[in-house]
Amino acid sequence: MERLEKDVDEWCHLSGSDLDSSANEELERLIVQMCEAHLTAPEATEAISLDLKSLETRKVEIGDAIDTYSSTLLDVEDKIKKAKKMIKRANLLLFKAEPVRLEEMAQLEQLKAQNDEVLQ
Repeated sequence: MERLEKDVDEWCHLSGSDLDSSANEELERLIVQMCEAHLTAPEATEAISLDLKSLETRKVEIGDAIDTYSSTLLDVEDKIKKAKKMIKRANLLLFKAEPVRLEEMAQLEQLKAQNDEVLQ
């Protein structure tokens, strides 16, 4: 836009001297082009403004989505920690219960053997 205005100013300056008709036509064309640029500038500004508002809205939506996913991730990580603690406790109970189970199975086998002897 600035370049166009400079060109118009230059042509205006040159128009004071003897120019042929093609130079005057070029000057008129540049003036019309500058006027059109001034008319379309507000439309372009409005379009850019709408695009900017759309981008700002999208930014907020993405920020909200990030917050939601971050919150969900923290919740899942907390549940995983709790599950790991429960697994450790269960493994400890299994570790303690296994010898008791083996001992009780051995006693059961002895009782079955004694029962079989009595039945014979």
